[in-house]
Parts: sequence; C-alpha cells; structure tokens
Amino acid sequence: MKLAEKIFKSYLEPGEEIIVIFHKHPIALFSDLTRIIFFGYLLPFFLYILFPDFVLLYVLWMIITFIRLVYLVSTWYHDSIILTSGSLLDVTWTGFFHRTASRIEYPMIAGVSYEIKGFIGTILNYGTISISKMGGSEPCTLPDAMNPQKAERMIMEHQERFISTQAMHDANTLKSLLTNIIRNHMKNDA
Repeated sequence: MKLAEKIFKSYLEPGEEIIVIFHKHPIALFSDLTRIIFFGYLLPFFLYILFPDFVLLYVLWMIITFIRLVYLVSTWYHDSIILTSGSLLDVTWTGFFHRTASRIEYPMIAGVSYEIKGFIGTILNYGTISISKMGGSEPCTLPDAMNPQKAERMIMEHQERFISTQAMHDANTLKSLLTNIIRNHMKNDA
C-alpha cells in the first residue's frame, strides 16, 4: 500500500487517506500482453535466428516493445477507483502524459451496482462496477474490475459510515451552537 500511496498521492486532498484501490482484473491484460510478447519478443528472436546481421534492429525493436509493455501495465494499474477517507476517486489513464480524475463525494453517490458477464467473468470473479451520481449525470464505471461484488459492498458500507459520522458531527455542532445561543440569551436577560 505504500507504493500505491506514493503513486496516487497527487489525487488526494490534504489529510485524505486511501482506504482501498479497486483495479481492473489482470485478465484484462491477457490479449494485449500475448500480442506484445509475440510480436515484440518472439518474432524478433526468430528473425534474428534467420537473419543475424540485423541484430541492432532487433535490439531496438525489443526496447520499443519494453516501453510498450511498461505503458500497458502502467495504464492497467492507474485505471482504478480509489476509496478514500473523504470521497471516491475515479482515475483514468490514457497515456503517460494524459490522465483524468473525477471526485465523487459520498453524499452525492446515488447507488453502486456491479455486473458480471460470461463464463470467464463468473469463474475469475471480475466485472463492471458502476457508481451512479445524484443529478442524473453519467455514471462512473470501472470495466473488468476484480471482485466487483466486494467492491460494491465496501463502497456502500463506507458511504453509510461516512454519512452517519457526518450527521453525528453536524448534530453535535448544532447542539453546541444552540447551547451557546441560549447561554448568551440568558446572560443578556440577567
């Protein structure tokens, strides 16, 4: 969690803490990863066996493939929903220099749902998490999320805990304010 706190620190407000990060399932990387490994490493290796004179070209090819692999894994890791002590963050990475983040305050969450499709999704327990916001705006989604049922439950539990704590704090503040008003009123009458 220490690494995650450093990576996602720029998205947090001062004093806000990360509770849990919901990522896409690693199976979402499978097709891209196999394609990159085949065309980026295996193909140049076989070409090297057939045409060894172009070794510099193959090394350059593999370096570019490594950069593509780092990009793929970074994009996978950064596309996430972050449950924090103060709100929910939806982080989307579309490149090393392009990222978006949207903050959803707990009182603004209208509902959380999940969907698991297909045989593989059911067996590996991954699916789509959708977070509906009040006001009818577009829901926040994380496709191919790991254990979406657990994520949905954790978001709802934390939202409920946050709202009840906030209501208790507001009630205590109101109580203190009314007490001060009555005390001041009684002092002025005496």
